[in-house]
Amino acid sequence: MARYRVYLRDRTGRVLARENVEASDADEATDIAAILCDACSDVSAYFEVWDGNAKVPAAGLPVRLPDAFELSDRAQQIVIDREIALQDSNRCLQESKALLKKLDEWIVSSKAIWSAIEARTIEFR
Repeated sequence: MARYRVYLRDRTGRVLARENVEASDADEATDIAAILCDACSDVSAYFEVWDGNAKVPAAGLPVRLPDAFELSDRAQQIVIDREIALQDSNRCLQESKALLKKLDEWIVSSKAIWSAIEARTIEFR
């Protein structure tokens, strides 16, 4: 596990939020950052991911955002925890209607995944 810094920026480049994210690699950190940026898309224009003093190449959102089924359980929990922290931390982000909506979606999808896993486990018994 490595620690990355994620910056969410507005259209003028001003930092709206800085989050520390533990991820297995730069790709996972970028996926998490992209999801967080998308969740705040009504106020956040783009993100940056930093590994120490080096900026990870990730200019903006990827063409396709990963969904809950593509992320590890740990990464899903990181997304939910960071979205809650973002909502609680910054006045600008507290007013983000997109963030509240995405947070609800991630919590519901996370529960749906566990229900699907539980149902498959019961099936195989």
